[in-house]
Order: sequence, then structure tokens, then C-alpha cells
Amino acid sequence: MVVREWHTAALRGADGRLSIAQSYRFLRAVLNATVRECAVPRNPGQIQGASSDLAKERPVAAPAEVAALVDAITPPYCAAVLLAPWCGAPPR
Repeated sequence: MVVREWHTAALRGADGRLSIAQSYRFLRAVLNATVRECAVPRNPGQIQGASSDLAKERPVAAPAEVAALVDAITPPYCAAVLLAPWCGAPPR
């Protein structure tokens, strides 16, 4: 009950949902360890969907933007810049 109250209050606060989800995942991992060590009978951190964090959709570069970047970048990286948009390489 305390975990659920904390989570509900956190979602009403000013913190971002990503940091709340990360905090919840850490708390749940700690509580899972206490269950394995028999310190508590069950994990009270069982909130459906609380550990998920959906990233906002990122804009995709237009072919003209990729071409402009290739023109501006040093030659050793041109191949990577050309391949990344077509291979689904994650942004860094």
C-alpha cells in the first residue's frame, strides 16, 4: 500500500514519468531481493505498468538532411551517416 501511495503521489508531482518509472524499477528490484532473502513474504511493488516508460517519438531526418550531413562530415564517418537512417540505428 505504501508503494502504491508513493507512486500515485509521484505521478501527481513535478518529476518526469521516466524518472518515476526508473525509481519504481529500482525499488521493485530491491524488494524482489528482500523476497528472495525471505525478509518479506511478498513484494509490495506490484503496480501494473509502473515500470514502463514510453519514449516520445523522435523525428526522422529527411533524405535532404542526411545528404547535407554527409557533405558536412569528415570522410571516415560518411558511411555510418548514410547507413544509420536506413538500418534503424538508435540515436546516441
